[in-house]
Amino acid sequence: MVSAIGTAAASGLAGGGKTTAGLEAQLDQCKKQLSQQESCPSSKTTQGKAKLAELTNQVSEIQKRIDAARAGQGNAAAAPTPVAGRLDLFA
Repeated sequence: MVSAIGTAAASGLAGGGKTTAGLEAQLDQCKKQLSQQESCPSSKTTQGKAKLAELTNQVSEIQKRIDAARAGQGNAAAAPTPVAGRLDLFA
């Protein structure tokens, strides 16, 4: 029997920056929540303002992680692949 071990977001993070799909999904969700909170009448209250600040910080942090992952992808693609430690099984 096959069972899933993680979520799409977790597997995107576990990939070592190879994909940002999971982070982008989190970012979309946080932006949606932020938009809903902004349009809510309770956003004028102290608690509402605190929630807006929290969601804004989450959006910012996730965006930074996406940017860092994309920068890492560019560096990884440009870096030469090391050959040391490989065995040539066909030699």
